[in-house]
Amino acid sequence: MKRFNLICSIITIFVFLFAINTSCLSQTNNGIFDNATNIGPPHLKGEAEFNPENGEYLLKGAGANMWGAHDKFFFLSKEIKGDFILRSRAAFLGEGIHEHRKIGIMARNSFDDDAAHINVTVHGDGLASLQFRKTKG
Repeated sequence: MKRFNLICSIITIFVFLFAINTSCLSQTNNGIFDNATNIGPPHLKGEAEFNPENGEYLLKGAGANMWGAHDKFFFLSKEIKGDFILRSRAAFLGEGIHEHRKIGIMARNSFDDDAAHINVTVHGDGLASLQFRKTKG
């Protein structure tokens, strides 16, 4: 009888710990990306959801821009060294309220809000752009 109770207790603890770990993983699972980061102080903190069944990411955020002296946006990132090729299929959900909202791909050398970077984006009004900041600041 004591052995049975001990086994049940261990199983209960294991299931409880597994449930905690699973919930933590599902909240922070960013698919292939290493980081989900707010760059600069955006108006609303961003969120990312990854659906492993269809491989889609849903990003939410509200910043000011990715241009000028300081950037304010939400960023999913993966550190890559050496030569690389980036490819993305992205679409806005809903109408939005600003023609310069952007979605696209970016390479940057840090998470600083004035970091050197290059980005290829599509704006909310359909404009496609290649923008860059050669040096920090």
